[in-house]
Amino acid sequence: MREFEKEQKIQTASGEDLEIIQKLGEGGQGIVYKANYQGKEMALKWYFVRKMKNPRAFYENIQNNIRHGAPTKAFLWPTEVTEYYDDGSFGYLMDLRPVKSV
Repeated sequence: MREFEKEQKIQTASGEDLEIIQKLGEGGQGIVYKANYQGKEMALKWYFVRKMKNPRAFYENIQNNIRHGAPTKAFLWPTEVTEYYDDGSFGYLMDLRPVKSV
C-alpha cells in the first residue's frame, strides 16, 4: 500500500467522501491519518492488508462493530468503514484521540 497524499479523497462504504489532512503515525498494522469527514476532523486508520490472515473477515468485523457501537464512551471506536482501495486495502474512521493538557 502506498501512502495517501494531503487532500486525497477516499470514499466510505456509505458513499461519502473523506479528505486526507495529514499523516499522524505508522505502526505494524497500518497508518493513521487525520482526515476531514463531513466537516469534522477524524482519525482514519488504514490497514496493511498483506499482513492480515483474512482481510475480508476483518472488514466484516469492523462493520459489525460499527453497527453495535462502542461498549462505553471510553473507547475510540470505528464510526465508518471505507470502500476497498485499488490494492484491496481499507480503513475506518474514528474520533481523534483527545489532546491531554499538561
